[in-house]
Amino acid sequence: MIKSAISPVVFKRNRIAQKRQLLRQKESELAWIDNDISNFKVNQMANTDLVTYYGQTEKIDQLVEKHGAYLEQLDRKTKLLLRTTLSQYVFMQQICTPDNYLVTEALKDGDFERFLCDGIPKVLINLCSELNGLTVDDAETILEALQHQLRWGNARLLTIQ
Repeated sequence: MIKSAISPVVFKRNRIAQKRQLLRQKESELAWIDNDISNFKVNQMANTDLVTYYGQTEKIDQLVEKHGAYLEQLDRKTKLLLRTTLSQYVFMQQICTPDNYLVTEALKDGDFERFLCDGIPKVLINLCSELNGLTVDDAETILEALQHQLRWGNARLLTIQ
């Protein structure tokens, strides 16, 4: 009886060839994934004007109706102050009952008069009054939109580099 035996050297060469082929397949898959991620990043960067909100409620609809879908009627300074105020409001909602702490109180607690030469913008005072009774979810939704607008969208800081 003749045994067909593969020499250890041939066997090892075959295994190496198989592993190289598998490696090329994996590299091809990784290149495809890298390309997909790059395209996603480009598309995200191109979409610089994020819609104002991810959730739709009556309060947010009123905000959008009055100040635009991207809150484009608010300047960067006002958006920064609103973001700070809403962060204060969300934080205090954990400590107080929702009816005991209003957005206007969060604006006052921010003590912005101390460092704003021209005072708190009237539009922000009016806006905070309109937002009284805002839920934490609504506030978080607006905060997300503001963060995106301040970083990538219509309120980003343009610098020369």
